[in-house]
Amino acid sequence: MSGGVCEFAYASLHEGAAIDILHPNTAAGKAAEFILSQALKPPGARHAHLALYEENPRQIRIWADWDSVQDHLNYQQKDVCYLEPSNSAIFLTDVDTHPAVEILTIRFPNGIISAAKAAVETQFQDFADKALRPSGLFKSILTTWSMESNVALPGLEAGQTDTLYSVLISGRSVKEHEQNKELPAFKKNVHLLKSRCSKMSTPLPGAVRIVSDNVLPLTAGFNEPIVKTTKDTVETLPTYGGQFRRAFIGKHTFPATNDGEHIADTDPDVPVVNPGGVRIYYLDLSPGFVSPMHRTTSVDYLTVQKGRPILVTPKGPFNVVDGKADYTETIETVCNEGETVVQRGQFHAWKNDTEEWIRILVVAIEAQTQEVKVGDETKRLEEIWL
Repeated sequence: MSGGVCEFAYASLHEGAAIDILHPNTAAGKAAEFILSQALKPPGARHAHLALYEENPRQIRIWADWDSVQDHLNYQQKDVCYLEPSNSAIFLTDVDTHPAVEILTIRFPNGIISAAKAAVETQFQDFADKALRPSGLFKSILTTWSMESNVALPGLEAGQTDTLYSVLISGRSVKEHEQNKELPAFKKNVHLLKSRCSKMSTPLPGAVRIVSDNVLPLTAGFNEPIVKTTKDTVETLPTYGGQFRRAFIGKHTFPATNDGEHIADTDPDVPVVNPGGVRIYYLDLSPGFVSPMHRTTSVDYLTVQKGRPILVTPKGPFNVVDGKADYTETIETVCNEGETVVQRGQFHAWKNDTEEWIRILVVAIEAQTQEVKVGDETKRLEEIWL
């Protein structure tokens, strides 16, 4: 497998086609040969390969090598991602001696920073050195990140996309792949693969919300209402490609009322500020993510529930022109669990430089828009995202 980039795609097969697709004289085999021949027609195409998916014979995996991503623009298709060339291994295999390729794909949130990627790579190489290479069963191991950061995969929520870390392991047979998993070295070190990667790729569970209120109207013969308490789990809803997730607890306008049902948002993309009132929600930040610098017309109380977020603010005076700021330095304030940040309409960003998800409880209250003098003009410090 060589080339500037490697395209990794998959396709579903009709029932029965999987049996015949590797036989060139069958209708399915001829169709597969046609697909590969078409993939090799555009300029810059080098090689194309396909293989059956062992766990699901109705799916095939397709690899195509290209000089560059640009060379692929005339051959766009759904469910395609590009992989960067790997410095850790050259993937060389022989269909006669090492025909079984195991693929491990781990999802990470959009925007994962280079330091977090490096931590993942180090952890996997430690795992490979201790659990895969000692057996001598594998010819080569390739590790690579998707070049795209907006890869849509089966099983993701609508609108959610991820960055992928892929591992391809070449072996002589599926049986030997399975045999390696039974060896003491694998069992002893498999936690190296599961611990860091699973923490980084799996969002936190939904937030528990307990609502206690009065049941109206009154029951006949009584002068106080029945008190009803309910408990439910509020899903975390993805926004910004899944890098931010919000679990909405409730919202109110001023003055608040206890009449009617308790109201909470269900749209993941609602704004921070609830006009004329307050919005309460949990904010989850994915590992390695830095939010855009922004300002809202609100007073926000943010209490760290889990993790160690960093509040990033501009250092010194600066200008914003056409949605772009000219500050050159920032101040980073580490926020620990149990601490509360009070934000009063200032520019800020949130950064998660750890390997685990962070959760913050947010109470956002609409505030009057501040006004400042810029020369002879008055400027309103309204909401803005850079």
